[in-house]
Amino acid sequence: MPINEIKLNNALKFIEQGIKNEYFPGAAVAIGNKSEVLRKEYFGNRCIYPKIMPMEEDCFTIWYYHQLNIAFSF
Repeated sequence: MPINEIKLNNALKFIEQGIKNEYFPGAAVAIGNKSEVLRKEYFGNRCIYPKIMPMEEDCFTIWYYHQLNIAFSF
């Protein structure tokens, strides 16, 4: 199933607005289906204290590790 670019862009704008409004410092987004990750996007920062650290691809691995005690890598 192809990605609906209009809906995807609206969702990504929503995330960007949340960062701009300082609701959260950053986000990592993965869009996919049962068999593959189709797109990955990174916004803002994963940490702002004690130092600013940008959101990067390894944030997905960290999240999975803490939630499932298993490290995944895309």
